[in-house]
Amino acid sequence: MRGVAVLGILVMNIIGMAFAGAAYLNPIYTGGNEPVNIALWAVAYVAVDGKMRALFAMLFGASLLLMAEGGPPERATARHVARMAVLFLFGMVHASLLWSGDILLPFALVGLAIWPLRNQPVQRLFLMGVIALGLQAAITATFGMQALQVQAAVQGPNPSPAALEAWESLRSATYSPPDAVAEETAMYRGSLSDILNIRHQSVLFARFFLLPFTFFAESVGLMLIGMGLYRLGWWQGGFSSAHYRRLAARLIPLGWALGGVLGWLFARSGFSAISFYFTDAVRVFVAPMLSLGYAAALIALVQSGALPGLVRRLAACGRMALSNYLAASILGNLIFTGIGLGLYGQLSRLAVMGVVLAIWALQLGWSRPWLEHFRYGPFEWLWRSLARWQRQPMKPPAYQ
Repeated sequence: MRGVAVLGILVMNIIGMAFAGAAYLNPIYTGGNEPVNIALWAVAYVAVDGKMRALFAMLFGASLLLMAEGGPPERATARHVARMAVLFLFGMVHASLLWSGDILLPFALVGLAIWPLRNQPVQRLFLMGVIALGLQAAITATFGMQALQVQAAVQGPNPSPAALEAWESLRSATYSPPDAVAEETAMYRGSLSDILNIRHQSVLFARFFLLPFTFFAESVGLMLIGMGLYRLGWWQGGFSSAHYRRLAARLIPLGWALGGVLGWLFARSGFSAISFYFTDAVRVFVAPMLSLGYAAALIALVQSGALPGLVRRLAACGRMALSNYLAASILGNLIFTGIGLGLYGQLSRLAVMGVVLAIWALQLGWSRPWLEHFRYGPFEWLWRSLARWQRQPMKPPAYQ
C-alpha cells in the first residue's frame, strides 16, 4: 500500500514541479481547454488528488504504532522523538532544495502532536480523527465564505485597497497573473540561485499558510484514523477477504462518483477559487473514503495471491518509500529546472504524465534489486542511523 501511495502521489506533485503558478489546481495552466488536458486533469482530480496523500498519512499513523512496538516500551517516546526530529530535518532540506510541496516536515510535526494520543481506545481515535477532518473542512469552507464576501466587495463601487489585496490573495489558489507565471518560469529555468530564491518564496507560503490552514488538521485526522485501523488489525489483513472485497466494491465507485460531482462543479465554475474552497471542504471526507477503498482492494489482492511479481515490486517500493519520494524530487529538478534539462513550463500535461510513467518504471525497477543486496533504502538507512545516532548495518539483505 505504501508503494502505491508513493507512486500515486507523484501524479499530483509532478504538476507543481513542471508548471508555474496555479497549475497544480487549475488545468488551464497546463494546456488550456484541450480535451486531452482536461481529461487527464479530471482523472487525476477524481482518482488521485488528495487520495494518495490521505493513504500515505493513514499509513504513517499506523507506522507510528508499529515502530512504538519495535523496542523497549520505556524508550518508545525517545525513539519516536528522534525519528520525527530527523524527519523534520529531511523535510527542511527537501523543501528548500528540491520541492516546496514537501510533506516530510508536516508529517513529522503532526507525528509529534498525536503521539500522546496513541493509547486511546479505538473508538476514540476514530472519533477524534473525524472531528479533526471536520475542523479542516470548516477551515476550508471559511475561506470560501470569505472569498464570497471579498468578491462582492471588489465588484462593488470603489473597492478598498484592502479588499483588492484580500481578493488577489484568495483567488491565487486557482489564478496566476501572466506576468507572475512568466517570472516564475524564467526563474525555475535559470541558475541555481534563481531556483533557490523562487523556491524559498514557495516554502514560506507552504509553511506559514498551507501547513496551519490546509494541512495540519486534516493530517491529524487521517493519522488518528490510521492508528485506529492498525489497532483493529485492518491494515495487517486481519479481516476476511470478503470484507476487503466488499469494502473496495462499495467505496471506490462511491468515491469516484462523489469526486466526479466535485470535479464537475469546480470545472463548471471556470476553476474559480470560490468553487475550489467549497469543493475541497467536501474532498476532505471523500479522499480518505476512497483511499480506504484502494487499500481494501490492495489487501484483497495480496490475500488472493494474484500478481505476485507486481505485489513484490510494490512492496519493495514501499519499503523504500522515503528514498523513492526524495528520488522523484531529484529527478523532477533534473528534468524541469535550469540545473538540468530546463523543461519547466514547456511540456504538455500528457508529456508530463509520460515522465511520471518513466519515473514509476525506474522506481519499480530499482527498489527490489536494491533490497536484494541491502537491508534499507539509502535514505531509510540515513534516517535510522541519524535517529539512533549509530551507523546501522546495511546487510544482510532484506530479501533472501
